[in-house]
Amino acid sequence: MFATILPLVGLTYHGRARARAFAVWGTVAGASGAVGTLSGGLLAQLLGWRWIFLAPLPVCVAAVVLAVTSLTDGARTGTRVDPAGIGTFTLAATALTYAVINGATAAGPRPERSSPPWSPSSPSPGSWPPNGSARSR
Repeated sequence: MFATILPLVGLTYHGRARARAFAVWGTVAGASGAVGTLSGGLLAQLLGWRWIFLAPLPVCVAAVVLAVTSLTDGARTGTRVDPAGIGTFTLAATALTYAVINGATAAGPRPERSSPPWSPSSPSPGSWPPNGSARSR
């Protein structure tokens, strides 16, 4: 919604009303981060994690009702569709999604380490303590 709300606010409001609409949007966006985190945690603790997926439904219904009642149909500009851009974005998003999901298995098995790289027994040059010597003076 972040990508679509700002252009909608910019096209719907003008003058001082636009500044007020952006202020309201900023306030709601800032507060929703805290409220969403707290309410998600409460839902997960009290009702179970599956209820988190049902919680946004009333908000979505309210957003659709508000959109239908308050957005006006204005003159459109730039009605051209960019098929090359759509195709490039689709390929890039698909490749990135595939890499994130299957990257670890496609790279092959990882070598096993006997100790973490930050432990004193690790042979890596960046291990602590340096050179295996930790003397107090």
